[in-house]
Amino acid sequence: MLRSTIAILIAGFLVSSCTSPSMNVTGSLPNDIERVWIGSDFYANRLMDWRYANDRIECIEGRNAKPMRTLHLLTHYLGEQVGEFRMSVRTGALNPADSIHANTWSGFLIGAGGPDIDWRISSLVHHWPGEDGGLIVGIDGRGEIIVRSNTSAEAPKGPRAGISIEAWPLIEAEWSTGNVPAGSSIELGIQVRPSGDTFDLLITASDPETNEQLSEARYTELPNHYFVGNVALVSHNSPLMEGEGYWFDDWMIGGSKFVHDEDRSFGPILASLYTVSENTLKMTAHMPPLAETDTRTVGLDLLLDGTWTPSATATIVPDSYTSILRVDDFHANTDIPYRLTYDLQTVSGTETTYYTGTIRAPKIEDQEFVLASLNCHYISRGRDLVWNHSTIWYPHNELTASVAAHDPDLLFFAGDQIYEGGLAGIIRTPLNKAILDYHYHWYRFIWSFRDLMRDRPTVTIPDDHDVYHGNIWGHGGKKADGPWQPQSDNGGYIMDADFVNMVHNTQVSHLPDPFDPTPIEQNISVYYTDLTYGDLSFAIVADRMWKSAPRLVLPEAQVRNGWPENRDYNATTVTEAHLLGPRQLKFLSQWSHEYPDNVWMKVMLSQTLFGNLATLPSGSFDDRVVPRMRYAEPGEYIHDDHLGTDMDSNGWPQSGRNRALRVIRKGFAFHVGGDQHLGSFVQYGIDDFGDGPNAFISPAIANTWPRRWFPPNPGANRNPDAPPYTGEHFDGFGNRMTVHAVANPVRSGRTPEALYDRVPGYGIIRFNRESRTITAEAWPRWIHPSDEDAYQYPGWPVTVTQDSNYGREAAGYLPPIDVKGLAEPVLTLVDESTMDTVYTIRLATLPFQAKVFDVSGSYTVILGDQATHETSLTGVQATTLETPETLLVTF
Repeated sequence: MLRSTIAILIAGFLVSSCTSPSMNVTGSLPNDIERVWIGSDFYANRLMDWRYANDRIECIEGRNAKPMRTLHLLTHYLGEQVGEFRMSVRTGALNPADSIHANTWSGFLIGAGGPDIDWRISSLVHHWPGEDGGLIVGIDGRGEIIVRSNTSAEAPKGPRAGISIEAWPLIEAEWSTGNVPAGSSIELGIQVRPSGDTFDLLITASDPETNEQLSEARYTELPNHYFVGNVALVSHNSPLMEGEGYWFDDWMIGGSKFVHDEDRSFGPILASLYTVSENTLKMTAHMPPLAETDTRTVGLDLLLDGTWTPSATATIVPDSYTSILRVDDFHANTDIPYRLTYDLQTVSGTETTYYTGTIRAPKIEDQEFVLASLNCHYISRGRDLVWNHSTIWYPHNELTASVAAHDPDLLFFAGDQIYEGGLAGIIRTPLNKAILDYHYHWYRFIWSFRDLMRDRPTVTIPDDHDVYHGNIWGHGGKKADGPWQPQSDNGGYIMDADFVNMVHNTQVSHLPDPFDPTPIEQNISVYYTDLTYGDLSFAIVADRMWKSAPRLVLPEAQVRNGWPENRDYNATTVTEAHLLGPRQLKFLSQWSHEYPDNVWMKVMLSQTLFGNLATLPSGSFDDRVVPRMRYAEPGEYIHDDHLGTDMDSNGWPQSGRNRALRVIRKGFAFHVGGDQHLGSFVQYGIDDFGDGPNAFISPAIANTWPRRWFPPNPGANRNPDAPPYTGEHFDGFGNRMTVHAVANPVRSGRTPEALYDRVPGYGIIRFNRESRTITAEAWPRWIHPSDEDAYQYPGWPVTVTQDSNYGREAAGYLPPIDVKGLAEPVLTLVDESTMDTVYTIRLATLPFQAKVFDVSGSYTVILGDQATHETSLTGVQATTLETPETLLVTF
């Protein structure tokens, strides 16, 4: 009688379920191919844990330390509308075992996320349960149908090993029948229909060869939130609790509850990054880990005169999965649409896929150039994570929308585009898995920012976390071998050189060619170069690649992780060591004196500030305290801090810092960087306050390491009513800094506090040609610039003049110089006693009086366009006359 009643209930369930046709979402995958990347409709957690092989999807991670591996379906999801749906999949253990237990299962995750959660967050759900984690439906190792909640609030959160099965509470069925022989392959099917404000769920397990139904279960009155959001395949542990997990095939979906959105697909072309400089277009297409038998080339078409014109083709580079495209003799007087092309293999043949964008024409002789500066792409709170925006801050929609509203001409990402821990822990070995782990992080970065990057040139440079360091002293490329811990204290690179070069390929291969491409030790590639775009010249510098390791240079300081543990060591002692290294200094020296074409402004882009703008609470002597430091209340000044001496900062080594600043100020260059998680604007001092360039460090996109600047003594010569942390200060290494603005962590009154109290945001720098001014803006990430009450962080905007980038006080002036027949000439001043170039600048106004720093000597003044017109005035001396005679140069 019971069996008959159940049969009637099932029949009623099936009849009431909608009859819209089902589709096989895995049906287009090709035959006879093996690759890591499953396809553009799917997102794997983790990337390395899944593969397409043997004409099916396989989860190759089955260890108990890595539970709940998921493969999310991107292009179809459960919408808010009332409706029914069904899914089925064939599945089985890759290594069936006699071990029979409940803590292993395969099946589905349904309802991950929700309507108010970005699908890219929902696509990360794996490993641990948490709010908005969805519902697990599957077959466990005993052969029993299970339904478990993936939303437990009490369960452990984060990528830890050995999460107990109790973390996923079992939901009791209204009834169930039958059983599947343990270890058998099955076809798992689910049907879901609305029932008032809840849903009913019917689950069946059948023999995939005979279609004989082996088991079934019904669940009723399940809450609505389980049936809105992502759906995914789940492989939880293996029957052996080690080795490989489960395989899947013929994933079928259907029903009115599903919403189709092809715009959510990801791949095969994942993103593009490009630059245009000196009539050369370089573009890198970012691809997923494809099969050796997949198409190995990517093409670039440009829309010229209304016709798509093939313009470049490049092979996909192994490990970095990049295709580096180049067009020489490239001229863009107007914006040029482009499309990347890739021939994707499918079950029915080859399909040409496209990724589109726009190559922006550089602004020539425009009055304003806008640079957006971003850094430190942390994606989450770092602990106690749940599956929504309260703890996961990626993909930063509020920030990307605000940056787009400024319509910047150039994007600059100053480093830490990825953090090596993230949601899944750190994988350093073996190399092939470390590479896939990096891409798992990197794909989140490009997925967040690709819509900004596809339509404008972008500079990305790696910093320490990008190459899996907490701190890095590159020491010219040596291997970080040695007795000290952390390993980075030994100087050099922890990861294999092949890994570092892979990172460089992903992040800098689209930059202009290096000034000198000779690799450093271990054959590690270099990328320091210059970019000329929109009448601005940018020097792109690796400010840690050659940096000396303090543990090697200062044994007496007993440095650990960049902090001197010897309390008697005087950190203001000037250390003779490298910062940028001789090769980059040679490059900067040449760059500082070159003003090609219409270039009127120079900007140096590097990873971080050339100073140590940070303080620590009394009694703390290293930065381990930083994550625990309290945040100031609005308007509060914290008085018990002391100056930090962090040798990871580029306040150390002082000698290397000062050498670099003396070079770049000769071109009146402005400095932009990141890394510090502390938005700031300073003017460097070398021998005196204010005699060096200005620098802007933009706020971090998001961070968990909120530094602060509350020096114990108020700054001298600061503006009236300015905070005591502004003005003239010495940092912990004795370097001079004139501080104009700092965005200290503060109680914001916004949630989540772990994001907003750490002053996240971005920088906008406006270069004005007519006034020769630079205006830096530090924007909170939650403020849209078009808002009526939009505001920046306190102290911003900051505006300085170009000539203040060589703020050294003049000892005197040469007579006025006027030029006829050549607009905006370039002036180079040479000290005849040493024949050293003092500085070079393009003149905005005439007549011009050149400042000098020694009135006893004579000077050569070179004027022209540095191309076809040039003349020199020799023996020019400083004048003491109030109205000296003007020197006239005519071309």
